[in-house]
Amino acid sequence: MSNKPFNLLLIFLISGISFSSHSFAQSTLSGSIKNSAGDPLIGASVFFEMLSLGTASGGDGQYTLTVPADKANGVYTLTVRYVGYMTFYSEINVSAGNQTFDFVLSENFLTLDGIEVTALKSGATLATETPMSITVFQGKLIESMGASTISEFIQAAPGVTTTQLDESYMSLQIRGISSLSGDSPAGYYLDDLPFTFIGSPLVPELNPFDLDRMEVLRGPQGTLYGNGAQSGVVRILTQDANLSKMGLKVDLQGAMTEDGGPNYGAQGAFNLPVVKDKLAIRLVGGYQQRGGFLTNKLLNKEEINETQLSYFRGKVNFQATERLSIRASFWTQKNDVGTYALADDNFDHSTPFAEEANNNNLNLYNGTIEYLLPKLRIYSSTSYTKLVSQLYDGSPIFARSDTDLSQTALNEELRLNSIYEGPFNWLLGFYYWNGEFNQKTNVTFILPPDGSLFSSPYLETVSTSTQIAGFGEFYYKFLDNRMQATVGLRYFSEKRDLEDLLPSTVDFLKLLGIAAKRGTDYKVFTPRFNLAFNASKNSLLYLTAANGFRSGFVQSGSFYASAVAFGIPAPEYVSEENLWSYELGTKITSPNDEFLLEAAVYYNDWSDLIQTTSQVVDVMGMPTPIIYFLNAGKASALGLDLTTQYASPGGLTLTLGGNINQSEYRDDTPASIGAKEGDRISFVPLFTLAGSAYYSRSVFGGLSGSVFANLQHSSERVDYNGGNMVEGDDITMLNLRIGVEGKKWGVFLFGNNLLNDRGATYPHNLLSYDTRLRPRTLGVNLKFNL
Repeated sequence: MSNKPFNLLLIFLISGISFSSHSFAQSTLSGSIKNSAGDPLIGASVFFEMLSLGTASGGDGQYTLTVPADKANGVYTLTVRYVGYMTFYSEINVSAGNQTFDFVLSENFLTLDGIEVTALKSGATLATETPMSITVFQGKLIESMGASTISEFIQAAPGVTTTQLDESYMSLQIRGISSLSGDSPAGYYLDDLPFTFIGSPLVPELNPFDLDRMEVLRGPQGTLYGNGAQSGVVRILTQDANLSKMGLKVDLQGAMTEDGGPNYGAQGAFNLPVVKDKLAIRLVGGYQQRGGFLTNKLLNKEEINETQLSYFRGKVNFQATERLSIRASFWTQKNDVGTYALADDNFDHSTPFAEEANNNNLNLYNGTIEYLLPKLRIYSSTSYTKLVSQLYDGSPIFARSDTDLSQTALNEELRLNSIYEGPFNWLLGFYYWNGEFNQKTNVTFILPPDGSLFSSPYLETVSTSTQIAGFGEFYYKFLDNRMQATVGLRYFSEKRDLEDLLPSTVDFLKLLGIAAKRGTDYKVFTPRFNLAFNASKNSLLYLTAANGFRSGFVQSGSFYASAVAFGIPAPEYVSEENLWSYELGTKITSPNDEFLLEAAVYYNDWSDLIQTTSQVVDVMGMPTPIIYFLNAGKASALGLDLTTQYASPGGLTLTLGGNINQSEYRDDTPASIGAKEGDRISFVPLFTLAGSAYYSRSVFGGLSGSVFANLQHSSERVDYNGGNMVEGDDITMLNLRIGVEGKKWGVFLFGNNLLNDRGATYPHNLLSYDTRLRPRTLGVNLKFNL
């Protein structure tokens, strides 16, 4: 009997079984998960939420996810999530067999987890575990904002405001400590280089492109940072050179300012490993033009405050051995500004002088050496700065002040800190700073009838400062390492001199028996006490009592001689200011690091305020003010800093923060100022508020879209003149940025000052013009990563 029909049936059944098993076989997905730098991400979550299936990447960033046969036929959303990175979503057509999908995650620069700071100078610590009030702006956040100056975003830190006369310089106010006389009350560091003008509170505006981060430390930091850290410290930290990977990024921008000129710029960063894992160089540079928005109706001129900025910086990193690292860097920047941003409500800055300018050349050089021993870290930083400025200011009076400024400074800081595993650690340091500041001012008049210019010498001085300090902090942990006590102390010694060089002033001083070169010494101890308690893994409570100070200075010869000649008891020099601050703060994060709360209550006790005053005398029948400086009175401030942040796994980050500062003079100020006891301190807003929202997710074709909005609000600031209080305006700034980007490019549309707030940010008590914001600006930004 033939078996052929049976064999055909068997073949058919086997084929059917084979077909069915193939149709309903399981699916295996695998691949790699890396960051944008190509590094594997270990422990990243990979899951289908609809299928309740998931896995995690292994030590090499590889993952494998198996989908059962009964679900291996359909389109599902695959979610890839890793702490500190934007969550990635992808529509996957799941089919039987093996499928490979590789993912590259973008860093979430607003994430709450993993932000490290070096504010304590003893190594890196997490910002959420550092027992002080500190705000961190990561470099990628700053670039996402599209910020072109520091002042555009620093006021998002609670209790921090700036005063700008133009887009070259600013003064910083932190927690109600402000001044327009003497050294800056806030420290300003460019990497390890301390920047300070001798006798001036101004600090330079810098382009923040390609920064690693910026740290804003609130409250006195006199122990670790010394002179000028009276109210806090701003640390601007640039990117190190990458020792292993070459990279290039380019940023192009164009915009228009309402009722103003065009804005455009190009900047880029190039990283080159010379010897892999040993030696690398990073070069950054750019040019920007910021269109003017003020007019001079008197001379029928427009856009008179146009600004050109060019900068270039480089950094070389050398990892000589596992223990020895060496870094050398330089930063050069040139600003050419048409005039100060001072104007009336119609943005008119009328002056009879056709030429006004603020031109600056800044050069910074720094070298650091770090050596790690098994239980000791040795760190040395050597810096040199050179600044040359030309200021032609006729705003808006009958005479123009023409000033040439130059400053050079050499700085060295040497630190040793222990790296013990036990409860006790310490840090010791030595600090040296030597600077020379030269100023030469002429006064230029317009002569009738032809309008020719006549210039007369007014001031010529050279100021020098030599500072030496020794400092240390000691840390002890107890209660199973849940509590840490810190005690710190700094001894500071300074020799400060001023010499008048203008012959007429020298002769006048000699006639009064006053030397042309005068000087004084400052010697200060600044302690700090801190107690921190970790109530749980996710909560920190700390209590701080800290002291800060600001050096005084020698009166200029023209001011001092005039006062002596008319019998006015002006001091030859002013003493240092002193500040004690007491702070109670907390930092709380949720267990999944999605939510953060930071709060701090503080009280400032400020004494020996450096103030400008004057007395009116009769000079040949003309009432003439004699201006001089003195220490006068006390002030205090009770305030609250608050920051909340929520970062959802889905790519949404919300931040809200603010400051309330009830600051007041505790004594009447000199009559020429006229502020009374209980009046608010000059230039300090009662409250500030800042909020931001950022959302990013994958859209299509491997692209991601993002929206970033931020709002900053400040209540009005005040100033005083002869008992009259002048007020600025409430200021509200709304910025919006929306874009799409791939792995190597991005396109963004942005709008700054969308509400077109044209109020007076800073009221001038002697001028009819106030400081004005740049009006509404709309533009486009292109980014390339090669």
